[in-house]
Amino acid sequence: MAPPRALVIVGAGGQGREALDTVEALNAVTPVWSFLGFLADDDRSASLLADRGERVLGPVEELERLDADYVIGIGDATVRRAVDGRAAAAGRRPATLVHPAAVVGSRVELGAGAYVGPGAVLTTNVSVGRHAIVNVGATLSHDVVVGDFATVGPGSHLAGNVTVGDGADLGVGVVARPGASIGAATVVGAGAVVVADLPAGIVAAGVPARPLPR
Repeated sequence: MAPPRALVIVGAGGQGREALDTVEALNAVTPVWSFLGFLADDDRSASLLADRGERVLGPVEELERLDADYVIGIGDATVRRAVDGRAAAAGRRPATLVHPAAVVGSRVELGAGAYVGPGAVLTTNVSVGRHAIVNVGATLSHDVVVGDFATVGPGSHLAGNVTVGDGADLGVGVVARPGASIGAATVVGAGAVVVADLPAGIVAAGVPARPLPR
């Protein structure tokens, strides 16, 4: 058995701490990671980390010095993309995390650095992009494509053949009909129901989901 690999989580907010839960759950099954700590540019979560015996090792730029794989536990897609660029330039390797309580079916492709949370279900012929997030309890049915740096919010349900563009952000409980397309960098508000294609770069909400005026 290979020795556990050193790992840091970039971002110490809620997404980062959920990523640590997943690391701990994986290690409880098979020791995969030697967790070093968090990297963050502020200490707003210091007390929450201290409660579980963890700490911030230093600012995000420390990723360029530490010899460790990395997970980006940050919700904002633009920030995730920027951190990934710095990490790749420094030769660091992203870790792909799938919680043991997730269900991953046949012919599922997960990009480098992707995160799949507890209770998520990915059925068959699903593709999840680089550093994309499939959050707690989300379901991705057959032939769904989720682009790089996209986020599928907790409890969202994507029917078959749905496409989510790069950097799109689907809020809590979003539902998308079969074959729907959600454009790159589009934000879909919590509880929205996507029944028609949404173009790139907009904010949409409602039932059915419609673009909001700017």
